[in-house]
Amino acid sequence: MASPQVRAQEARRVVDRYVGYLVSPALKKKLVSSNSVVEGAKISAGRVQSVAVKLLVELEHTIANFKPIEHFGVRAHMEHGGVSFWTDWDFKVLPDFPEGERLWKDRVTAEFVAQSATRLELIDASNTTKNNKPLPPLTTSDLVKSANRLFRFSTKKAMDLAQKLFEVGLITYHRTDSPTMSDDFVATLRHYATTNGFSIPDQFRVYRASGDAQEGHECCRVTDIENNQPPEITDEGQRKLYQMIWQRTLACQLADEVVVVSQLRFCSPTHYQFVSKTSRQTFAGWRQLIPAAKKPKDDEQGSVPEVTVGDQLPVSNAELQVKATKPPSRLMERNLVSELEKRGIGRPSTYANIISTILNRTYAEYSPKGQIVPTALGFVMCAALDNRFGFMDYQYTASIESLLDRIAAGQQEYLPIVAGVYEQTQQELQWFTNAELSLPSEHFSEAFSLSEKSAKSTGRSGKESTPKAKKKSDAPPLGSPCSADACSGTRIERQFKGGKSDGKRYLGCTGFPDCKQFNWLD
Repeated sequence: MASPQVRAQEARRVVDRYVGYLVSPALKKKLVSSNSVVEGAKISAGRVQSVAVKLLVELEHTIANFKPIEHFGVRAHMEHGGVSFWTDWDFKVLPDFPEGERLWKDRVTAEFVAQSATRLELIDASNTTKNNKPLPPLTTSDLVKSANRLFRFSTKKAMDLAQKLFEVGLITYHRTDSPTMSDDFVATLRHYATTNGFSIPDQFRVYRASGDAQEGHECCRVTDIENNQPPEITDEGQRKLYQMIWQRTLACQLADEVVVVSQLRFCSPTHYQFVSKTSRQTFAGWRQLIPAAKKPKDDEQGSVPEVTVGDQLPVSNAELQVKATKPPSRLMERNLVSELEKRGIGRPSTYANIISTILNRTYAEYSPKGQIVPTALGFVMCAALDNRFGFMDYQYTASIESLLDRIAAGQQEYLPIVAGVYEQTQQELQWFTNAELSLPSEHFSEAFSLSEKSAKSTGRSGKESTPKAKKKSDAPPLGSPCSADACSGTRIERQFKGGKSDGKRYLGCTGFPDCKQFNWLD
């Protein structure tokens, strides 16, 4: 009898194949008949990949339909004791300012505030101590997001590098959504910290997994905290990733950073209030290991002078600030992972594959700024499937993930889940097949062009053609970067299994099955 974990994995495979095998042919037929793609193009639907594309498409619609809102502020510039500083009008303290509102939209009042702020009297000065806790231990999503933010590694590259570190025993298993850490290892961390000049709190820090997280593994951490620069690491990418994991492993058990936030509150002759804020670190704590980025907040400045309550300071310049709201930003890979995680779409082991799939299928692409944006093909595919299949609904996708987790925990039977998905998909497919679809024709031309490119790598059967193996003499060095376009994998030794080439050695790519580059070694 298979274990619940194995049954859950089988259920995930079956459910995914119901969507992929049943819906993809019907989707392709619809798109071909609409003249938005060519025959032979690689068109597919996926339980998780399609809803990930929907996220990107909906964001683009939001950006396209965005209407900026003009709003105003006032910033007064002053000098005292040889220190130049500024203070901002605090309109939120006005008694008639609507609760929950964030913007001041009345230009006339803002202009009056700026004109009347000729001098400001200090009416209050306060200092507030703030403790900043360390970053928690790494889960898979934290790992790939941090690697993308710090090193611009793609999700796939970060996972490939982590796999290599795991294979040689330098880190624990990197596919995990649990931040937990064993008591024995925490004790080791605390001992290392105190003997190396780091401050620790009185008690262990305990990190709990979220409600739907699977706690079969610890967090992603180094296996030996004493080993902060492993000599066996020669690859620069692996070195960077290991150093990040090492720092996060140790930092999570260090003392809080302590910051004092100072606030000066002024009043103008017309009784409008202005506020200046600044902060200074009084105790580094875990920031001794991971310094903060030197980027102050918009409403904070480097320093303010010593001022006594009752002091009246002349204003050298009070400027009216004319601002406009901005549309939401497009998503970097780390942001897309955050969205998938927040909505319960996919699991740690699938994030890299989700992103690789939508890129390889040309449903999405990188913008010049490195953001992931939908292609015309992504727009058309999403329009065809959305509101017609349950798997395109965020909540449905998250609920399926939750049911799969319940199977893994032995709390749910396998058959009712997969049978229910099959029946629903069949019903929706029947309706989809007979429906007249309204697709975004403005994307047809570009989508058709993209599908032509994808069709060039397929044979008459529509299957991807496998590149012919190169000669042994042409084989690149083991561990060298893959030469295929848009592949971040590296070359590793593999062995054929089955068929007439059974047992033959070849140099493959860690990007397989997405990348099929290889050279014979025998």
